[in-house]
Amino acid sequence: MNKQSSPVPGPSDVAAPIAVKISAVIESEFKRRSIFPALRLERAYFRDGSTGTHRVSVEQARELLADAKAMRPQGRSLPRGVPAAYSVLAKNVAQALAEEEARQAAADDAERGARQAAADDPGRDEALKRMTVSPACFSVGDKALFFSAGAERGVEVTVVRGYGLHTVRDPAGPYVSRSSGKRINYLLGYVVARSGDSWFCRAFDLTRGDCRPSHLCLVPSRREAAVCC
Repeated sequence: MNKQSSPVPGPSDVAAPIAVKISAVIESEFKRRSIFPALRLERAYFRDGSTGTHRVSVEQARELLADAKAMRPQGRSLPRGVPAAYSVLAKNVAQALAEEEARQAAADDAERGARQAAADDPGRDEALKRMTVSPACFSVGDKALFFSAGAERGVEVTVVRGYGLHTVRDPAGPYVSRSSGKRINYLLGYVVARSGDSWFCRAFDLTRGDCRPSHLCLVPSRREAAVCC
């Protein structure tokens, strides 16, 4: 039985909502064809033997799916086992895309419903207090469980920066950093750490170890969050 290594998040790991598994056969194909350089075992979010689980954006997942479908007709010219590996990849990516699109549609419906529901205005100060000083928010130093996309079990992390508006790297961000020249965004959430690495995460990616309510305020529904700058 393969022993699964501890996940160590990297810049590309927490930037996207879709988890895909890349086998050793597919990785070798990507290397041979010099495509998808980020999808290598050493950059995987989870490693299980020679298979790596990566997190990719919806756009990247669609590119993977299109490529896998395009390679299947070339089965006779490919080494043995490669066509089947592409078929498995296409099936898994298509399923992950369908699940993410359904999740996003449900989130959009819920957000529209929440906006349509009338409520008394508590005032700016009270609203800000509810967002950032809720007793259900995690505090700096708290232990929490972080759930990456597609993960069945949470990973214990430590909150190093409390809930608030953070600057994050985001390939689809609306702004360009003056210092790094990379695209960024400003998102509400936490900065957590594990094994010397720290990264930004959304409030809905964290929970308490005892599974009691851990965050009761409204949080953004966007899933394109990236690591903190």
